[in-house]
Amino acid sequence: MFTITKRFDFSAAHQLPDHDGKCKNLHGHNYYVEVDVQGPLHTAGPEHGMVVDLGILSGLAKGYCDVVDHKFLNDILDYSTAELIAKNVADFFRGGLSSREELTVSKVRVQETDSGWATYEPD
Repeated sequence: MFTITKRFDFSAAHQLPDHDGKCKNLHGHNYYVEVDVQGPLHTAGPEHGMVVDLGILSGLAKGYCDVVDHKFLNDILDYSTAELIAKNVADFFRGGLSSREELTVSKVRVQETDSGWATYEPD
């Protein structure tokens, strides 16, 4: 199995209404996301030597950013912690790759601050 990673970023606002600290207030982040996709190498055709063409992952990243970039995440997600954003990204990419049964989204990392990020590894 090989892993290919797509990195992208978006900016968005959110608030955590149940939080005891300052994150209860409306604020924003520049999110940096890495999506790992695993699969076998293609041995022929236009993706020869690749797990998947990075252009396909770039298209999915753009599609995700179209939904969340410069938006209020509380309007999009039930709850907008970095952990749940990572799961949401994984679900979005899995949906976009559903016709490619040989591929799995193995890990998503969402960096919310310079020193903090969340990682989600789907079952």
